[in-house]
Amino acid sequence: MDEQTKNKNKNLLIPSLKADRKMNIVQKRRAFLFSSRKNRGSMTVEASMVLPVFLFFMMTLLMGIEMVRLQSNLFAGLGSSEAIHMEKQIQRALQDQPLLGHFNVDAAEEYLNGQENGRLCLLGNISVRNQSDVQENGRIEVEVQYQIKPFIYWLPIGNSNGGGLCFEDELFAHDFNGYRGPVEGDRREEEEIVYITENGTRYHTDTGCVSLRISVQTVHSSRLSAMRNQSGGRYYPCERCRPSKSGVFFITGDGDRYHRGADCSSLKRTVRAVTLEEAIRMGRSACSKCS
Repeated sequence: MDEQTKNKNKNLLIPSLKADRKMNIVQKRRAFLFSSRKNRGSMTVEASMVLPVFLFFMMTLLMGIEMVRLQSNLFAGLGSSEAIHMEKQIQRALQDQPLLGHFNVDAAEEYLNGQENGRLCLLGNISVRNQSDVQENGRIEVEVQYQIKPFIYWLPIGNSNGGGLCFEDELFAHDFNGYRGPVEGDRREEEEIVYITENGTRYHTDTGCVSLRISVQTVHSSRLSAMRNQSGGRYYPCERCRPSKSGVFFITGDGDRYHRGADCSSLKRTVRAVTLEEAIRMGRSACSKCS
């Protein structure tokens, strides 16, 4: 191999070696950058700042959920106490005993404090105050007072004496005060009820009166002149539907008119219940069949 060929090969190999060495240097510098003494401990400082903030946020969120659970349990407990009171009232009413004139606050307070009401956020006991006036208006009004401790006690939240947040909840319900029927002295004489129709002139004391029940039958015009009603009277054309002179007509046994169709308003009985005094005032007379 001549001298010129060697020089050419030498020139080809050297640039590739230089490129490889340069890449290796960059990789070494990157690895050295993350493990340098100058930036040592930076991740530890960040973790020490972020972790407490995250824990504080999560604990605050959990405390809020626990507060909601506490209030839900309190309302459920008050409802149960009120149901127990109502059951006692019903039992006393069934046994003809005098009803309780007040809501048993002590029993409700004992019932609420005996439950697991979220002791994580509850500070102290639950107090119940009675504001009911059962005898006056039949309403049960109960006020519940309790304290919720903050997540961090040294925060300026709550009372100045180091207590927690004060909450007041109220429950309104209607008490069972029994059923009181009409007193003998307050009873009024019941008014007699009678039944009338829109187009009739009589009042009826019985809804089963034959005059209130319509029995419609058909008759041909050729036989109409020989037909008679229950009173022995003849049939005349209805003034409302104005039937023709021939064809098939509709008649009733207690009526005195023949009709063009079964849908005539005179064939309908709209029965209405009124007092006897009102029926007489309307000019109606008693029916001879049911009175």
